[in-house]
Amino acid sequence: MTEAFQTALSGRVIEVCALTVSGALKNDYERNQHEQLCLRLGLSKEWVADVNKLSPDTASSLDAIDCAVQRLCLGLVERRGNEINSELNAVVELLSADKAIAILFVVGRYVTHALFVNALMLSPPVKSIFTEAV
Repeated sequence: MTEAFQTALSGRVIEVCALTVSGALKNDYERNQHEQLCLRLGLSKEWVADVNKLSPDTASSLDAIDCAVQRLCLGLVERRGNEINSELNAVVELLSADKAIAILFVVGRYVTHALFVNALMLSPPVKSIFTEAV
């Protein structure tokens, strides 16, 4: 499934989903790993910080697609998928219906992961890129 999503969606879109869902659901285990992956993908630390704020309307380094995808992810998590028509339609207009459906599946994957990690109280295997080195 992961490979299919990587074919359907850009790494940047997937990382918006991963960081947003893990941040909204307090899944530091996944968030920390994806912060590091973002840097390896060439995304800036500023971009990661803006995604992590979970506030697309105030994020200066996010583009229109990033913001639309983050609004959709937040709507899915915060409203359990209810009343997300405007967010879903915005993503369809910017990307496509197929990519919007792929995003729904990606969000579902990260929600499931967060539920398991949180239930098992797993500690993050790596530190946040924003953790001060000692």
